[in-house]
Amino acid sequence: MPAFISRSTNTLRVSAPFGATLARAAALVLLFALVAEGFFRLPVIHQFQKYPVVTGYNDEGIKYAHLISLAEKPGSVDCVFVGSSIVLVGIDPAAVSAAYYRETGKVLRCTNFGLAGLNDNGVAVMADILVKQLHPRLIVYGTSYHDFRDGGRQSLDFPWAAYAGGQFSPRGWLETHSFALQALLRFRLDSHDQAQVADLEANMTPQGYFAEFKSISTAAPPDAAQLQVLITQWDEFSPDVSDRRPAYRHLLLNAAGATKLVIVEMPVPPTVIALLPGGEAAYEEFLRGLASAAGEVDAPFVETYRQPVVAASDWGDYQHMNDSGAQAFSRWLGVQLAHLDAQGALAAPIAP
Repeated sequence: MPAFISRSTNTLRVSAPFGATLARAAALVLLFALVAEGFFRLPVIHQFQKYPVVTGYNDEGIKYAHLISLAEKPGSVDCVFVGSSIVLVGIDPAAVSAAYYRETGKVLRCTNFGLAGLNDNGVAVMADILVKQLHPRLIVYGTSYHDFRDGGRQSLDFPWAAYAGGQFSPRGWLETHSFALQALLRFRLDSHDQAQVADLEANMTPQGYFAEFKSISTAAPPDAAQLQVLITQWDEFSPDVSDRRPAYRHLLLNAAGATKLVIVEMPVPPTVIALLPGGEAAYEEFLRGLASAAGEVDAPFVETYRQPVVAASDWGDYQHMNDSGAQAFSRWLGVQLAHLDAQGALAAPIAP
């Protein structure tokens, strides 16, 4: 019988030599982790990992690094755009700021924190993080009909988000500070995800905008393949958003104090609205509910429906604007924010 195990009739006891073996194994694991961390922190190695990769969608590591960078420069951001990928590719903060300046003569420093797949509950989590970390004057939520569902969407329940929001998470801490874990997460990406991360790293602007340069015309209805993609986006569509209003109240609480919440309807091609379950009537009911929800939390609501903000050729697909559309919409949005400011509608709320 091995020396480190002693057996009696009823018990099996582990003696000191086995405990020492475990301690040595733990020490070796720790040593390996420290060596790996030191290796991936070498400048010659780290230069190949421009941004971290964290748990979640492929754009989240880049946006998280952007958040950390901005948090190190207090007062560097006035306005933050939040939402899903329709915001990521649909709002250029530089164009919004330029249009706002032309109208007011004032500087509005903006940044884009749109994240792929984010639903309204995820936006509430993101707003909490942004207010705590950046203390912006405005949070502008760009939203549309497909945000108000849970299936296939993300609520930002990831370790890095919990850590950034002030909750201690060992995994969140490691994803924030460990270069070795970030390298491991990057290594585990498949080829498609690695290509997407590389594209985001190379082409995202310093303000967090990612331009889409594909172009289709939405004047004609989608074909069968395009329609199938859209159907997955409205599989839970309901014109009644009353059950989602807690997310807006959460947004108001998170944006309380020196931050004002603005809700913006992102453009939707008319050909898509016509195909929604219930068509235009259902979409108009949805907008009335959205405006009501915004009013309940004292948030200005900016509507784009039936306004010639973007052309039929300004789309990358039937959900996302291309760069041409994003520039046109961003200029228009900058003017709308300037008008709201002139009316006093962007004054900071009173903290509850």
